[in-house]
Amino acid sequence: MIRSAVILGAISFIYMLVANVAMVLCAPFLAIILGMLAGALAAVIDKPQLVNKAAASGAIAGGLAGIGAVIGNTAGLLIRTFVVFTPQTITDMITDLTGVSYTETEAALYSLIPVCCCAITDLILMAAAGALGGFLWMKYQSRGKTSAAPPQALP
Repeated sequence: MIRSAVILGAISFIYMLVANVAMVLCAPFLAIILGMLAGALAAVIDKPQLVNKAAASGAIAGGLAGIGAVIGNTAGLLIRTFVVFTPQTITDMITDLTGVSYTETEAALYSLIPVCCCAITDLILMAAAGALGGFLWMKYQSRGKTSAAPPQALP
């Protein structure tokens, strides 16, 4: 579980960093895919015997990998704010949208709030998708296997 979280946490950091710099709308979809991968990888590495254990380890792995996504989202915001766009450009965009004049510091801080909310949402999505990924991997692995004797007919 920890190994899959570390692997997918590093991958999530890179993908969320690029997604947040390039196009922020891709981040939730990436969070779902990466969370499912973390859950499935946790089920592959840990080899749990029960489906609920696979879902639990997948949720933990997805949540821990989501921490990498949160860091990537925040780093992407900083790159987008200070490298791609200048703080003055962001201030002009916010002033045009709202009609209220802000300083560059206020505009940078106000752009941080939505990114933090999106990062927390991505963390939750990754944990939920990790549980689903672990569950689906266990179901896929146990298909065609009988776990109990067939039911007997009533007399």
